[in-house]
Amino acid sequence: MPSSPRVCTLVLFIGFVCVCVCCLLLSISLLGCLFVSQRIRPTQRATKALGVNIQLDGSRSEHPA
Repeated sequence: MPSSPRVCTLVLFIGFVCVCVCCLLLSISLLGCLFVSQRIRPTQRATKALGVNIQLDGSRSEHPA
């Protein structure tokens, strides 16, 4: 099986997709850890700075900036 540019491009694309999936999972886990730590010790400064107040049941109430 000769190594063609198409195979090289496919390998690079698969590697890029794997890196994107790993970054996405890492960011989701970081956000989950932040959410859990906010639930245990509720400091709503970060959410108020974003203008979104996240209730304990997961619903959001928007605040005018």
